[in-house]
Amino acid sequence: MRIQRLELNITRAELGINSRLGDLDINVPNPSITMDKEISRPNINHEAPSFTGDWDRVYSEMGLESVGEFVNRFRDAGRQAAMQGIAGYARQGDHFANHNIPARNRVPTFASSEAMQRLSRPQGNIALMPRSGVNLTWDTGGVDVTWSNPRLDINAVGVENPQIRLNPSQHVSTYLLTQPNITTRVVDALA
Repeated sequence: MRIQRLELNITRAELGINSRLGDLDINVPNPSITMDKEISRPNINHEAPSFTGDWDRVYSEMGLESVGEFVNRFRDAGRQAAMQGIAGYARQGDHFANHNIPARNRVPTFASSEAMQRLSRPQGNIALMPRSGVNLTWDTGGVDVTWSNPRLDINAVGVENPQIRLNPSQHVSTYLLTQPNITTRVVDALA
């Protein structure tokens, strides 16, 4: 028996589209920028170290007095000399007024006692100088470093929004590129 077969060929339709692209124009004005800056600067304050030696006690022991000590010593010595002078005159008056000493012996005894006081031996000692130490003070000083604040000012001038212009395409055309087609045919087949 013979079977017939049907063969079917389909050609699909194809469309063609022609279009022109639209135009897009973007215009951005150039801004200008100004920058003003101030750099940080150090500010240095320093105090130099100092060394102080107080030699007043040492000089005083060696007889080299400060002005204040010199004035005080002579003030005290003057006061002492005045008191001793007054006491001496009072002693002389008492001696000459003493009725227990005969009048002829009053002057010679007074003169001999005064001479003995003036001829008395001076006293002294030997000592190493200075016996006191020097009073030393030390100030280390210091350094203080501060920084000024840096500054940066940025100013933008002429900043504007961009200008955008769009021209869409007005031309779109279509056409049939391939016609649709269906073909059939009978093919004999062998059994």
